[in-house]
Amino acid sequence: MDIKNHGIAIIGPEPQALPVTIDWDRLIKRMRENLNSYWAGWTRRPDAIGEMMFDLGIQWAVLGVLRQFYSFHENAITTKTKAGEYALTCVPRRWHRLIQEAIDIRAGRRSSAYRFRIVRTKASAYQLRIVRTMEAVRFLKFIIQTCNGCFT
Repeated sequence: MDIKNHGIAIIGPEPQALPVTIDWDRLIKRMRENLNSYWAGWTRRPDAIGEMMFDLGIQWAVLGVLRQFYSFHENAITTKTKAGEYALTCVPRRWHRLIQEAIDIRAGRRSSAYRFRIVRTKASAYQLRIVRTMEAVRFLKFIIQTCNGCFT
């Protein structure tokens, strides 16, 4: 989603009337650079892998890289949650559990302290965080490779 086409004016002119243009080729080029630097780093750097031991890191990485996946395939920009929902319709089923977990975390339907929860929430689909983390690393590598295939 972009501000010009989906924004809401609080003051001033409607966003559609703003003299904003998007150079889609430049945007895609920058996204590809980001994919192969920042996101690829999440598959190698110990600090980034460590972040994925936590719920926030899982939803950030899984849904973040899926926003780019969506943009490369649909030539549009969307939210992290919608990118995850989109991926559930087109990536191999093998990854659906991880994607759904990330969506649930982002939506607040997942509690990392589910044994002590006060409100009813969904527990993790993974018994061990390390298993989920290693699955996320494999997933990021898969999505990066898939996205890079869009440019050959």
